[in-house]
Amino acid sequence: MKKMILNTTISRMLKKSNLKLGLPLITTLILAACGGSSSSTSTAPLTLNLNAAFAKKTIGGSSISGTISGYCQGTRVWTLAPTSSGTTLNGTTPALIQNEYELDTMAGNSNAFCRNFYRNTDINAIKATNYYDPNTIVPISNGSNPPGTVYQNQIPLPTSVTAGSSGNWFNTTSLVDGTIPAATSFQTWAVTADSSTTLTLITNNKAYTTAGNELLFNQTTWYRINSDNTLTSLRKNIQVTPLGIFAFSGGTITVRGDQNVDEVYQQSFSSPTLNLNAAYTSWVKDGSAISGTIFGYCQGTRQQSFTPTVSGQTLSGAAALITYESETDTIPASSNDFCKSFYKYDGSTSTPYYFDPTAVTPITTGTTQNGYPLGLVWSNQAAPPTSVTIGATGTLATYVNYTSNPLNPSGPTIRAQEGSRTWKIVADTPTTLLYIATDISEIYGTDELIYTSITNYRINANNTLTALYKEVQATPIATSGQGYQTIYETYKQ
Repeated sequence: MKKMILNTTISRMLKKSNLKLGLPLITTLILAACGGSSSSTSTAPLTLNLNAAFAKKTIGGSSISGTISGYCQGTRVWTLAPTSSGTTLNGTTPALIQNEYELDTMAGNSNAFCRNFYRNTDINAIKATNYYDPNTIVPISNGSNPPGTVYQNQIPLPTSVTAGSSGNWFNTTSLVDGTIPAATSFQTWAVTADSSTTLTLITNNKAYTTAGNELLFNQTTWYRINSDNTLTSLRKNIQVTPLGIFAFSGGTITVRGDQNVDEVYQQSFSSPTLNLNAAYTSWVKDGSAISGTIFGYCQGTRQQSFTPTVSGQTLSGAAALITYESETDTIPASSNDFCKSFYKYDGSTSTPYYFDPTAVTPITTGTTQNGYPLGLVWSNQAAPPTSVTIGATGTLATYVNYTSNPLNPSGPTIRAQEGSRTWKIVADTPTTLLYIATDISEIYGTDELIYTSITNYRINANNTLTALYKEVQATPIATSGQGYQTIYETYKQ
């Protein structure tokens, strides 16, 4: 019975997730793996009307098509019809009503999870009907009896947002037989920098089991807020836990570790071909500086700089390009212990990083303890290609983090974490592309996720990089039991 309830609930929760917008050592490792960006100049804050943008997209309807990649493979066409005035199913609550349609075309060898998640094969069949408050345009419960999904704590999106704005949007509780609470989701939003005339909207939806508060999935969706206060859908990432995959596949799939599904949406313009290798190389060799705002789970400001590289050697004598990082963080004194440990730098330290002189990929520092490696040991390095278009992906490097063994300090070091630094290219503007670098860290040999860090850069037409924003998704392992938390950094342009 419990398994049947969970399977039914996960199906409902994942469908609802598609709605409209749809440890000192560990914290040091997060910061080290996520560092770097390009220099920028400061301008007056851009202010746009998020409420109006969402209202236009909702009331007027929309349609997107895109490519599905990662754990699932295929294409998706998703249409939201314009709203009509009416009532919820109880016949008394005024509502704006919107029908949702979807056509999924999956690879022939798709697994049970992907077939269940992307199961719509008729674009003319109503997938779901959504209801909104006519005055605030927040989603509301459909009024069914017994209830299935109940919307709670809705907060209208604000009429004025700038880079760094964020807030809660709504929660949902999914019920089985109208009485048994089985899962809860929490939808939040954040706004980050994009261009001189646009902003980026990021919505985040985390869903948990009611019993045990176990994470089922963590979904992040990106939109561009245009200067005319409209929204453009860009992409989505769905990080599904082993529990979510097990439940949605009806118990036929068991996996180790979280799995990621990506959706990248087609834009109305033709995108360029640019030289990622040149952009990445100049970013590393020429040095960089950022300043920006920290918000989400942590609050404050951050300044980070990397010096231009100089020729030298690693501590083991290997030839290297060396850059030095310095950072100044300012966070409130009332910040929690995680944030104080993560953002603890006062600009007084200078940390060296080492790169291969030819490929300009990260290499090991050569640090040892008692003759054994210490710190990050890099492998599988691959220089970014000279020519990239939308959809290009790759792995920059993988690593293992070696630390002292507390049970045998004078003996061999132990492998504590392992991770990877991957990248992908998505559409941006007619003359630029987005370079998205993703750092993932896990406890070594377990697939237990510590954090996922996603940094967005613009590849400019002159093959340089501009840092835009970062999202760090920290698990309870990183936050010392304080749950799954998200930190944003938005950089001044």
